[in-house]
Amino acid sequence: MAFRSTGDTPRAEINIVPLIDVLLVLLIIFMVSAPLAIQRIPLELPYRSIETSPPPDTVLRLRIAADTYWLDGAPLPPSALQERLRQVVGRAPDARLQLATDHDSEYQTLSFALAAARNAGLTAIDVE
Repeated sequence: MAFRSTGDTPRAEINIVPLIDVLLVLLIIFMVSAPLAIQRIPLELPYRSIETSPPPDTVLRLRIAADTYWLDGAPLPPSALQERLRQVVGRAPDARLQLATDHDSEYQTLSFALAAARNAGLTAIDVE
């Protein structure tokens, strides 16, 4: 506080110049440190577009019912799932897999189907 006297009564005033200096230093510190605190997560978000969707013949529909796999409406044993998906990827590398499960199917069968699809080379998998 600075005291200034005018005449016979002293007057108290607050000197705000040091306060402004401190605030500007804090502002500069936050402006420099804020971009360093941002961490980016590499993430590919799915999107649907009519123009970029693959032709209907490259869309595979895999349905899991209990312990049975149905690929495009035909039953398929679990041992032949990965090989069948690999054949499809060989013909159409941009094939998309639409995966649907019934309520009575177990998570292990879904996990097996996802692993088989990834091992076969499918990168576009939609889970319904």
